[in-house]
Amino acid sequence: MIKLRNKFFDTYPFIFHMNGSYLKNPQGRRLRTRVFDFIKENEYEGDGGMRDATYFICTSYGERTTTLEKTLKYFKVPYVMKGRGTQGWRNTMKAGLLADYLPNISTKYTMGIDSHDVCLLKDANGIIDTFEEHFSEGCDMLFNGELVSYPTNPELAAFEREAYGKESPFCYLNSGVWIAKTDFLKAVIEDILTLRSSRPRSDQEIYRKLHKKYYPKIKVDHKCKLFQTTCNSSRKYLRDSKYDAANAYAISIDETESDLYELELKRD
Repeated sequence: MIKLRNKFFDTYPFIFHMNGSYLKNPQGRRLRTRVFDFIKENEYEGDGGMRDATYFICTSYGERTTTLEKTLKYFKVPYVMKGRGTQGWRNTMKAGLLADYLPNISTKYTMGIDSHDVCLLKDANGIIDTFEEHFSEGCDMLFNGELVSYPTNPELAAFEREAYGKESPFCYLNSGVWIAKTDFLKAVIEDILTLRSSRPRSDQEIYRKLHKKYYPKIKVDHKCKLFQTTCNSSRKYLRDSKYDAANAYAISIDETESDLYELELKRD
């Protein structure tokens, strides 16, 4: 299968996320094309599945197969899909769909993943193994990290920089991919439903507030051990209101060996 190596940390994430607009993700889009080509040309021979976890994903699309679904099906990972055909979709609707389904989840872990811009790159069982090896002690919920503080919120940005910024430029919480211990998720779901976002169509600020409230039980995968975002933070891609010269990087993803892609960061 396609392998993605983060050269900054020498990690091999399981999932990559083309967060932000497509215009900010040319390298992520190219990698997704290569993943889809590989899937068409190669049969997966593993047993598949994902131990002890429920994949929960949402889409407002009709019956069209989403980016994430294509890779989940390839790796034989069962999932729960909600929201198909919803009119007037807003990402803040995901919390209500999750809350409605949560009583049905009996697995030890739950994962929440954006369906349109996320790819699973390898056998999903390793996600649980890696989480339990590096994060399970004292961490009940883990989000992917990104280079851009979105939506703009100086207080939350300062908190996340203080927690992770000295070790990683991927210091800002992104809510598009997360894993949680299901018991903890059930304990905080009311917070998720009641916290408010300054952007009515975006749920990311809700989870950033949740992180600040419950840290260190909630953390960011700032060293990209499980998850990798690909949105650029360099001036070429961002408006002045979102640009932060102190954390400005262009991402490149290049094939260095057959089916091995390496992600590098270049400072502005």
